[in-house]
Amino acid sequence: MKHFYLNQLTTVNAEEINSVISQNIYLEFLTQEDFELSETQLTHLMNTSNQYGPLNGYSRSILKVITGKNVLLPSFEAAE
Repeated sequence: MKHFYLNQLTTVNAEEINSVISQNIYLEFLTQEDFELSETQLTHLMNTSNQYGPLNGYSRSILKVITGKNVLLPSFEAAE
């Protein structure tokens, strides 16, 4: 039953789906004393952290907290 509310959210695009996955990873990190980030989870966080979008910032923060890795995006001017 853990993460029940989070998993009941209605998502309408890939960014929202990825945000829910990232939040589930973070909740596992917070609630499991012996938590180890899997390769799949790390790949998910890295992939979403390297994308622009307001919800992807959460993945960058989660990645920093769990692994210490800091993902910096190029400036918006460079992306245009």
